[in-house]
Amino acid sequence: RITAYGAELRGNASIHDFARYQVRGTVSNLALRAMAQASGYQGFGYNGVMSGPIDARGDLSKSGDHNLDVDARLSISPSGSKGVPVSGKLNVGYRESANDLTLDNSYLALPHTRLALGGSVRNQLQVAFSSTDLNDVVTPMNGMSAPVTFRGGRHTFTGTVKGGGSSP
Repeated sequence: RITAYGAELRGNASIHDFARYQVRGTVSNLALRAMAQASGYQGFGYNGVMSGPIDARGDLSKSGDHNLDVDARLSISPSGSKGVPVSGKLNVGYRESANDLTLDNSYLALPHTRLALGGSVRNQLQVAFSSTDLNDVVTPMNGMSAPVTFRGGRHTFTGTVKGGGSSP
């Protein structure tokens, strides 16, 4: 059992031949605000907690690349009254050998906005964004109102990002 920033990780770990390892557990109560503050984002305007199973495995006998593989199935639930409530599902996989993060049937939902993600961050990521009020996104990030108001309308974007974050 490990606790940090109000979150808890319960699980077990094993190591075989002083090289191959596996960690399996469940994280609970991991606050988005605490993660943002620990990363230097003091004015984070969203509120939610993540919980779910995490599985990590790798091989310490290889120099440099340890063949780290991580899979997580995290649920996000609104928590508290400070900030915009966030809910969602993050089904994430990371493969060190491919230097790639994948998302499968994942989404983030705010009161009037939804972002759905699927695919590979390195190769091809499907993105679907829909909002009836951009203040869900703009106000918590910069403290100002959105420059556009939808009078009963909806903004939608569906697209594909190719080439990864360094050259999309």
